[in-house]
Amino acid sequence: MKKPILQKISFQKILLILSILINVVLTIIIFATINEKQIYTYFNSDTLYLPSIYKDLFIDKSGLAGWHLNGAPNFLPDMLLFFIVRSFFNHFIPACFAFSLIQLVIILILLSILYKSIFKSINYLHLSFAIVLMSFFLLATLVNDDFVYTFYLLSISYHLGVFIMLLISFIFLFKYIKSEKIIHIIILFILSIISIINDRLYIVMFSLPIYALILTLFIKTEKKKQFIKILIYNTLSIFIGLFLFRMLRLSGYVHIIDLSWKVFNFNNIIPALKTFIEQHTYYLKEIDFRGIINLMFMVSFCIHLFFLLKNLVLAFNKKDYNQNEFIYLLLFTPTVLIILVTPVINGNYISWALLRYNIYSLYLGIFSYAFLVYKLNIKIKFSINYLSLIVVLLLTIESIYIIKKINENNISEGLTNFMNYYPENVKCIDELSKEEVLKFGVAEYWKAKYITMFSKENIRVYTVLNNLSIWYHVMNQNWYYKNKNGVFGNPEFNFIITNGINNQEIINKLGIPTDTISCNDNWEIFKFKSFQFDNKTRKPSIVN
Repeated sequence: MKKPILQKISFQKILLILSILINVVLTIIIFATINEKQIYTYFNSDTLYLPSIYKDLFIDKSGLAGWHLNGAPNFLPDMLLFFIVRSFFNHFIPACFAFSLIQLVIILILLSILYKSIFKSINYLHLSFAIVLMSFFLLATLVNDDFVYTFYLLSISYHLGVFIMLLISFIFLFKYIKSEKIIHIIILFILSIISIINDRLYIVMFSLPIYALILTLFIKTEKKKQFIKILIYNTLSIFIGLFLFRMLRLSGYVHIIDLSWKVFNFNNIIPALKTFIEQHTYYLKEIDFRGIINLMFMVSFCIHLFFLLKNLVLAFNKKDYNQNEFIYLLLFTPTVLIILVTPVINGNYISWALLRYNIYSLYLGIFSYAFLVYKLNIKIKFSINYLSLIVVLLLTIESIYIIKKINENNISEGLTNFMNYYPENVKCIDELSKEEVLKFGVAEYWKAKYITMFSKENIRVYTVLNNLSIWYHVMNQNWYYKNKNGVFGNPEFNFIITNGINNQEIINKLGIPTDTISCNDNWEIFKFKSFQFDNKTRKPSIVN
């Protein structure tokens, strides 16, 4: 009798591995067929945050002191994981590629562990189905040519780290609820403090939804004392995390960008809501993977909400209810809802790019189909063989699509091109540097770090504002001044990329340039004999 069961489990494990592998292969194909515009999305000045810190610390030896870190510093797991991965490569491009793959696999595994830790009866087949559905986010690029929609699942330091911490936190939360072992809530407490220091978005994504457990104080449950402890530890972690974050900011060793202007802009709720509705209505109208994801998310959320309300009625009427399922629903539903609507309520959902703050609701909603098919199996005896057939069918269709893409594209050559990516404008600057002796310059934010990271001639370009004043945003302030640490600790500036900068301000502060150079007919460069920056005014002046 045992052999068929073992064979079934083994088959389910194979499907689970294949489901993860499908996601990995699709990701590899995305990078092998990526175009110039998509590469710029993947490697923009924001996403070059961690690669530039690694370069500054371990290659250029400038040190951490003086760095102006993100408002969400991304220490864990982003920075730690990226630094480990980066240490195995000679260049940041293959490191970023490897990081994206590893991060994706970690997310899929953590989601699987989470659902297995909540429901023991959820099997590998249920998880395989959910993992295959997650591949729809990748197919949004390959089939529907919307890399931005996919990008948030592959990005570096764009809040995916806090999503990973959210999943780990929920795993330990449910471990504590089930085992009552104090070690689990202590680990959760420490994780919460670290996560809040790391990215205060964690408070919205995890800490606030936990307060839904207050409802358990008014119903009959054997775990009331546990829930009270969770609420106390959760509250303490918020205060301690925010306090330590403030202490870190006040230390002065590193600077953390102030993001207070991004929150509580309630006057902008209506425009934010219009943007949100416009974006998701567009996705729903499009008969593509984005529309399918949004529709499936809405169905999942409505079903979860229905089951939650049903369990609440049973619980408050002191009737029998599934406590394990109830706690899952009580936490899942508000978590998804709060993550989804917070950017709108905050008034900062001003463009479609702000999807990066709430797309995690979609990830949770899509993966929750592991629970829904499990529930379907219980309610109507949905045969596990039917689900196996569906998973195999989806894997087969995606495998055929992968084979088609491989036949249409030279994957090896595509990956090589990606790994050796050299932006034309940066190449132009590098070539000019040999003739014009360009070494240190300034430009607006979206060009500066991009040039510095991709230059093969060690051209250093730092960020300035439209009026030519220094902007320290995710930069090391020591880069701008003489007698500092590191390979580039004594800058001598002699050029400005004028695109995005007020030319009259340049002339007012530095005079007429000694030369004006065009790069690829779209970047204009003003060359000067030499100029430097004052560390008090942050403004430049000509060196006599």
